[in-house]
Amino acid sequence: MLAQSARAASGKQPHFPLAKAKHCIFLYMEGGPSHIDTFDPKAKLEELHLKEFNRSGEDQSAMSSGKRYYVKSPFEFRKAGQSGADMNKLWKNLAGVADDLCFYRGLQVESVNHPTANYHVNTGNRFGGDPAIGAWVNYGLGTENADLPGFVVLPELS
Repeated sequence: MLAQSARAASGKQPHFPLAKAKHCIFLYMEGGPSHIDTFDPKAKLEELHLKEFNRSGEDQSAMSSGKRYYVKSPFEFRKAGQSGADMNKLWKNLAGVADDLCFYRGLQVESVNHPTANYHVNTGNRFGGDPAIGAWVNYGLGTENADLPGFVVLPELS
């Protein structure tokens, strides 16, 4: 808010072009359904279903102990919208707006621990102190209402 007031008073334009987007809804559902069961079917899992796998040469965690197996999704998928987005058949109403959704499939992090990886996804860093993606979107798009927060983070429920 202070940045907007200062910019308005000085008459300076932002250092980046005006965004085409007016809003951004970013749902990061920690503990939500797996991407493999919702929007990202893996054909290779059909072939590898219930075959054992070993992680060799990678960072290990306590969850890596014992035998591990590939497991395919128990759900059926379909192509939705003109874009042909892969979507679980259980998403009946969501399929109608498939062309209005953005499916980001380029996420990679270096940590094998979920809390560190989650922080890295949302801030771009594995260590504390960096602004979250909501702060960057707010910085880029601004706000239409100075009386409401530009973004909200809901805490994890225990």
